[in-house]
Amino acid sequence: MMNASLAARPTAATSTPETGNGAKTCPRCNRQHYAWSQTCDRCRYNALSPDERQIRRRAKWLARRQRISAGGSRVTPAELREIRKSGSCTYCDEASTETDHIWPLSRGGPDTPDNIVPACSRCNRSKGTKLLTEWQRGRVEQGLLASEKIKDEIIRLTWLAADPAP
Repeated sequence: MMNASLAARPTAATSTPETGNGAKTCPRCNRQHYAWSQTCDRCRYNALSPDERQIRRRAKWLARRQRISAGGSRVTPAELREIRKSGSCTYCDEASTETDHIWPLSRGGPDTPDNIVPACSRCNRSKGTKLLTEWQRGRVEQGLLASEKIKDEIIRLTWLAADPAP
């Protein structure tokens, strides 16, 4: 038998403004959120003990390392610095402070220089684990003008969408 409290929790797919579940206001920070609990994710994380936070950060880091190593070749820190300093943000033309995996590692993308472009922190955080076709159209269009890598990824995604499933 399923636990009633678990069945009542909205999932990430159902807990959005579009689904009409309604936003809650976090009593600690007054931010609106769509999480299953009364407090937002950030406040719940900050309420953890420092040891528990360290364990979670380490687990997240290890999972990322496993995704990278499972995908084949890695990019060296020197290559990442070179890509980051190679120009402005691919998506908005601001100063680049980070690098972005065009095809996210968490979605099976390779950790190779061909899959990495310079990005500002705002664009990188906004894109997160989204594919280019799922992200903000205006920024992707800017990226198409700025980078051959973005063009190649759009072609790949378009080809995958047009290819009928067997």
